[in-house]
Amino acid sequence: MGGLPKQLATQLQADSAKRFDVYGVSFSSPDSTAEFVRTHALPFQVLRIPDRKTRQLFRVKATPITVVTDHEGVIALVHPSVIASQSQMDSILHYAVVASIGRTAAAAESKGAKR
Repeated sequence: MGGLPKQLATQLQADSAKRFDVYGVSFSSPDSTAEFVRTHALPFQVLRIPDRKTRQLFRVKATPITVVTDHEGVIALVHPSVIASQSQMDSILHYAVVASIGRTAAAAESKGAKR
């Protein structure tokens, strides 16, 4: 989990509108997860999902998985495999931003309709 996931996290976290949070997901033990985070100097929080029931609840079948949430905790994008190229990373950034803009516009429209 080297360069591209760290670049993605850095770019999303640098978003001037502060629209995104980035999380890693681990199925490993607390010690193994902490060592992985230290070794790779990950600039984002890694959440442990240690048991099968919780993984099924969140529909997480395997790692690595990239999950981008907006500032309200709504999932903006899930990429269920390794980020293997710059073009994949660019697509993830694009779709996360589009999803966020779409929700922001829909929320504003909804507020306008209530008036």
